[in-house]
Formats: sequence, C-alpha cells, structure tokens
Amino acid sequence: MVQVHLKPPRGSDPSGLGIYELTDKGWAFVWNDVDSVRNTIWAGVRHFSVYALLKDDIPPSVDIKAPPDGSVTHSKPVIRVALLDSMSGIPMEKMISFKLDQENLIFEYDPEENLATGLLRRSLSPGTHRLEVHVHDTSGNKTVATSRFVVQSE
Repeated sequence: MVQVHLKPPRGSDPSGLGIYELTDKGWAFVWNDVDSVRNTIWAGVRHFSVYALLKDDIPPSVDIKAPPDGSVTHSKPVIRVALLDSMSGIPMEKMISFKLDQENLIFEYDPEENLATGLLRRSLSPGTHRLEVHVHDTSGNKTVATSRFVVQSE
C-alpha cells in the first residue's frame, strides 16, 4: 500500500475534504485522514489511478419508508429507512442511530442496499410514537429525520 498525500488550498478549511479516485462510474471516496505535520489529507491506495482532493459538504439523504410520518399502524410496525450519500458515504453502522420515543433502537444496516431496518423487541403501546434517525457521512455531514406515527389499540 502507498500513501497519497494531497495539500488543501492554502487558507482553506480541511473539514469535509477527502481523497477520491476517478472510476468508470465517477468519483469514488477513498479516505480522508489528516496529516497535521505535513498539512495534507491522505489515504492508502493499492494501485495507480487518478486521485483528487474533493470537498463533501452535502449531508446524507434519509427517507423513513416505514412507518411514514403521520401514519396509523399496528403494535409491531416494520421500521425501514433508506439512507444515501453521494460523496464520502455511510460505510458503517456506527454512523447511524435510531431512537424510538427517545430510547436507542437496535437496527440492521445493509450498505449495499442503502437500507436500515429497526428491530423491535416488544410490541408498542397504543398511542403516538416518535422515530428519530440520525446519520452522518464519513466527512461529518449530518442529517436527522423524524417520523411521528400512531399505534392503534388492538
């Protein structure tokens, strides 16, 4: 592996900068480590290619597919969220959190499908509930999405 170091423009803010590789599908994020001694952004690479220093200041897209905001559902609703980031990406579960009624909710994340699914351990009580999804990409851009839904009495 070889380290590629690129200097940000003088006087610029290095936050959100990353090393990207030009592929046949466009620019692909490689990594964004900061070397404060050299004043560079760097990444380890394994092959020759075209690399550039690009800024990602676009937050991820978060779409709560189920239960949608304002919906009425049963006590064990499916919780499904579409996540998408067009630049640096959301490669790890630790970049996502689900909160249901202000309590952490366990979820599964499939980065290839850009989909996260909440896992309910128990039935929800009748009434109004609030799902909050917090996501940040590798460059630190953040998005919060909220769905308020009602569980009907059975």
